[in-house]
Amino acid sequence: MLKGLHRQHLILGAALLLWFGLMSWLLHLPGNAADPQFVPPDAISYEQAGQALLKGETSPIRPWGYALLTAIGTGVRQGAVQPLLLFLHVLCWLMTGLLLFRVSETYLQGKWKYLPVLVFALSPSHIVFAWLTLTETVFSFLLILAAWLMFRFVQQPDKPQRLIWVNIVLAFACVVRPSLQLPVLVMLLW
Repeated sequence: MLKGLHRQHLILGAALLLWFGLMSWLLHLPGNAADPQFVPPDAISYEQAGQALLKGETSPIRPWGYALLTAIGTGVRQGAVQPLLLFLHVLCWLMTGLLLFRVSETYLQGKWKYLPVLVFALSPSHIVFAWLTLTETVFSFLLILAAWLMFRFVQQPDKPQRLIWVNIVLAFACVVRPSLQLPVLVMLLW
């Protein structure tokens, strides 16, 4: 992905990060993320699944893929996002925006190519989810990454190794969020 980055991609990435920081500050997300009333019960059970994975156990209700990611950091408790997981979520959020732009600039002309990124960035829910121990940010990134790899394969069908990467990304997406296996299956069939 870094090979094809141009100055406009770097500027867009910087603008997205500034927007993320501004919206996080305006929504008081750093302070709210530590408030137990702000944290949904799902976030706490994902953290417990990560702690269980560190002990060599599995959670009966949470998938091991995201539990593996929550086990990365063990800092903040009560469902508030852990520092390393927050970094991963922000990175996934940023890469989702950049990949949306990479796909849209292939199919849209002029200023229209910015529309998907603008809609994505203006949705405060994407920013809020990045501050919580939930699967939405990572799963969205994995689906957009798989779609981008598929688009790249369609553009250059002489590189079948991209299909292997699509399968790897989608397989990991299914262990992050198993309830969405049907859309992933449709994507694979496409």
